[in-house]
Amino acid sequence: MIVQERIGSVTVWAATLADALHLDAFAAVSVDELERAKEYNSLADRDRFLSGRTLLRHALSQTVDHTTAEDEWTFEIDRYGKPSVAGHLPQLGFSISHTGNCATVAVSCHAAVGVDIEARERNDKQEIIWECLTPCEARDLSRVAEHQQWDRFLSYWTAKEACAKALGLGVAIPFDAIGITLGASPTATVHSSCFTDAELILALTTLEVDATGYRLGVVTHEQKRRLQASEPYPVPSS
Repeated sequence: MIVQERIGSVTVWAATLADALHLDAFAAVSVDELERAKEYNSLADRDRFLSGRTLLRHALSQTVDHTTAEDEWTFEIDRYGKPSVAGHLPQLGFSISHTGNCATVAVSCHAAVGVDIEARERNDKQEIIWECLTPCEARDLSRVAEHQQWDRFLSYWTAKEACAKALGLGVAIPFDAIGITLGASPTATVHSSCFTDAELILALTTLEVDATGYRLGVVTHEQKRRLQASEPYPVPSS
């Protein structure tokens, strides 16, 4: 089963790894992508990579009503490792995220986009990474009841990951340089030498894929259209 959700001008596709790998688009995965998959040491990591590439080809072709077939998409990589559609093809912004047994792709026809997805259920090895938070975010998180902190931290984390991807910088930008304000209309502001207080459009929501709940962050550069998540995000009481 493929979950598809529209968030403003961005469309998100999510699927289990097995469901993504059973798409017809799997046959369109390029020789280069298959070779890259072989570089992963574990079968699970290979499946995550290939499921993301398969779901991406499926999503891109659906977005253009299959005027470009799944096997016609080719990609370019910039110096930060961010992939983009090759210049001779329809110019769509896209982003891929994986976590556990889930692959996710976000596509925008209007602007660069970033997406991150994380399972809401916490395992024993996962801890809140306080160092990635700004002082304001850390204060906000400390006010939340302990049993709610993990889910709220995931909102900060997915938002920051999505911002880094939308900017095309990935790990090149420290997460404490990305300021997130949660609320009914979440906002993201980037303070970095690469950008002058860049403001990005942010949406946070939840998805359920194969009975597993996920926190999803979506970010775009688009300034004229407001992303609207499928749920308002609650503001904690003081």
